[in-house]
Amino acid sequence: MTKIQRKAVGFLFGLYGNAGPKYTKGNHEFIRRTLHDEDDADHFQPNAECVDAFNKVMDGDWSPLPRRHRDILQSEISAQERLRAVVGMVRT
Repeated sequence: MTKIQRKAVGFLFGLYGNAGPKYTKGNHEFIRRTLHDEDDADHFQPNAECVDAFNKVMDGDWSPLPRRHRDILQSEISAQERLRAVVGMVRT
């Protein structure tokens, strides 16, 4: 999982786990164990909405996240792109 994916899934945890508005025990354990790279995450039964949101986030579609979280992720990607551009200029 990339740094950006990990952060996006962490934002999902605020919705589907940790007593978020879409909390269920299955959602909570699925996301928590995924964040901790535990192999048994699928053992817990998250609901279909949680799994769909997780799959979208992993594919780079942040639509399941609140706007403020999407903005944070986009600003981090923009900062990384600017840094890569600067490093590329230095190397040439």
